Amino acid sequence: MGKEIRYITNFFILIIVTITLLIGSSLAWNIHKENQTAYELAKVEALGSYNKDLVFRRWASMHGGVYVPITDSIQPNPHLNFLEEQNVTTTTGKKLTLVNPAYMARLVFQIGEKQYGQKGHITSLNPIRPENKADEWETKALQLFEEGKTEFSSIEQLDNENYLRLMLPMHVENSCLKCHAHQGYKLGDIRGGISVSIPMSNYKPIVQANIKSVIITHLISYLVVLFFSALGYRRIVIEMKNRNRAQKIILKNEAILQQRNNDLLMAKEQAVESDRLKSVFLQNMSHEIRTPMNAIMGFASFLPDSFNDKECIEEYSNIIMQRCDDLLAIINDILDISKIETKQIPLNFEECNTDVLLLEIQALFTEEQKRQDKENIKLIITNSTSKNKTFTTDKEIVKQIITNLISNALKFTNQGQIKIGITVNDFKSVIVQVSDTGIGIPATEHKKIFERFAQVEQGTNRVYNGTGLGLSIVEGLTNALSGTIHLESELGKGSTFTITLPQNQAPVYKTSNSNGAKPDYNFSGKTILIVEDDIPNAQYLKEVFKKTSVKTIHAANGTDAIRIALSQPIDVILMDIRLPDINGYDATLKIREKNKNVVIIAQTAYTSGQDRKYAIDSGCNEYLSKPVKAKTLLELVNKYLNG
Repeated sequence: MGKEIRYITNFFILIIVTITLLIGSSLAWNIHKENQTAYELAKVEALGSYNKDLVFRRWASMHGGVYVPITDSIQPNPHLNFLEEQNVTTTTGKKLTLVNPAYMARLVFQIGEKQYGQKGHITSLNPIRPENKADEWETKALQLFEEGKTEFSSIEQLDNENYLRLMLPMHVENSCLKCHAHQGYKLGDIRGGISVSIPMSNYKPIVQANIKSVIITHLISYLVVLFFSALGYRRIVIEMKNRNRAQKIILKNEAILQQRNNDLLMAKEQAVESDRLKSVFLQNMSHEIRTPMNAIMGFASFLPDSFNDKECIEEYSNIIMQRCDDLLAIINDILDISKIETKQIPLNFEECNTDVLLLEIQALFTEEQKRQDKENIKLIITNSTSKNKTFTTDKEIVKQIITNLISNALKFTNQGQIKIGITVNDFKSVIVQVSDTGIGIPATEHKKIFERFAQVEQGTNRVYNGTGLGLSIVEGLTNALSGTIHLESELGKGSTFTITLPQNQAPVYKTSNSNGAKPDYNFSGKTILIVEDDIPNAQYLKEVFKKTSVKTIHAANGTDAIRIALSQPIDVILMDIRLPDINGYDATLKIREKNKNVVIIAQTAYTSGQDRKYAIDSGCNEYLSKPVKAKTLLELVNKYLNG
C-alpha cells in the first residue's frame, strides 16, 4: 500500500512540475510577446515618424530649401555660405535665410521632442554640420547600411530611459545634390540616415496592464489545475486506501474464515479423536471391569458348593475382596478424573509428619505389592535427616499421589527396587520422590504419559493392565495443591518422579495415629435407622452392626424414614441420598425441623465435594462415600454413641 501511494505521489509531483513548467513557459512567452508587441508598436510609430520626416525633407529638397525670416532661434546656416542666394531681402525689406532640408528637419525634430518626447536625428558618416555627427549606435547602423542592411532598430538607454531606436538609410536624390554635390556624392549613394527614438514609457502602462492580466490569467489557471490535481490525487489516494482497507478486510475475513475452518477442522478431528478415544476407553473400561467381575462372579458361584470347606471359603472370599478393591480403584480413578476436570477437589489441610506419613505409605505399598503380586520388589524408604519433619497439606491427597506413583512403579518394575522419600527443605517446600528400576520411559513419551488414557491405544496386545489414568490423576492432584511434577527417566534404566508441594497455610487439624487392636463395640440400648432402598446394601449394614447389640430399623424410602424418625426415639440415622420418593437431603431437612439432636450420617455413591456440602448444609453430621467399609462406619458411629 505504501509503495503504491509513493508511486502515485511521485507521479502527481511529476504532473505538477510539468504543469508548472508549461504554465511558467506560457507566462514567460506571453510576457515576452507583450514586450515584443510594445516593441513592434513603437517601431511602427518610429517608422511613421521616419516616413513623415522623409516626406518633409523631400518636399524641401524639391524646392531647394525654404526661406524663413531670420530670428533669434533661426540664424543663417554657416555651412551654406557657399550658396549665393543663402540670404535674401524681400521688396519690403524683410530679411530671409535659406533653411535647407537637413536644417529644417532638425528644427522639426526639436519641436517634436519637446511636445511628444520623440527624438529625431539626420546624420551621416560625413556630415556637413559637425553637430550632426553620428553617435556610436548610429555609426554602427550606418556601417551596416554600407554593407547592404536596409534597417536597424533596438531598445537602447537614452537619458536613463528606454527608447526604441530605428534608423533607415537616405539615398542621394537629384534634389540632394544642390547642397551635397561638393562632398562627392552621386545619385543613389547612401548619403546617411534618419534615426528616430520613441520613448517606451508611452507603452509601459499598456504593457504592464497586459502583463498583469496575463499573469492573473495564468495564475488562476495554475491554481485551478493545482486544485483539481490535488482533488484528483486525494480522491485516488482515498480510493486506494479504501481499496486497500477493503482488501485487508477481505484478507482478514479470509484469514478469519480460514482460521475458523482450521478450527472447525481441528475441532472435528479432535471430536473424532475424542470419540475414538472414548470408544477405546469404554472398551478398555469394559475389559478392566469385566476382568475382576469375572473373578467375583466365578468365585461367588463356587461359595455354595464349598460351604463346608472353610479354607476354600476364605480363599474365595479373599479373591472376591481383592477383585472388589480392583473395581473400586477403577471407579475411584474415574471419579478423580471427573473431580479434576470440574475442579471440584475438596482440600482438607492438616499438619503432617514425614515419619508417620512414610509408615502409612509403607503399609499402602505392602497392600499394593500383594495386589500386583510383586513381592520380589524391594522397598527403600529414605527419610529426611532434617529436623523439620512437619508440614501442612491435604494428607489424603498426598497419600493418593504417592499411592498412584507406587502403583505405577510396581506395574512397570519386574525386578529391583522402589525408593520413596519425603523431605521438607529450608524453603518450606515438601519434596516427594518415587524412583524405580523399571522399564523406563523414552524421552519422546515424557509428556504423553501424563495424558489421560495414555495406555488406551495398546489394543488387544497390551502388556500392562490399567485405565491409563494414574499419572494423569497424579498431575491433576499435584496441580490442585499448587505443586509441580518433574520426571527423569531413560529407557531401560528406570524412572524418578519428583513432586514439589508448597506449605499450605490453612486451618490445621492434628490427626491421631493409633494402631491398636480391633475393638469390640457395644451399642446396646441404642437404635439405628437404616434408610436404604437397595435391599442387599441394607442387609450389609445390618450385618455390620450385628455384633454390637444395637437395634436396627430399616426404611426403604424417604417418606418412611421421616415417619419412623419422628414417631420413636432414634439415636443414629444412616441416610442414603438417592431414594425413590424423597431424596436424602429433603428427608434430612424434614427430620431436622422437629429433631435437632439425632445423629444423621449421609452415605451415598455420590463422591463430589459439592455433594458433601449439600449433605452437611441439609443437616447431616457426617458424610461417607460408598462403598462403606465396616471398620470406618463402626468407628464413626462409636464416636457419636460412646464418644
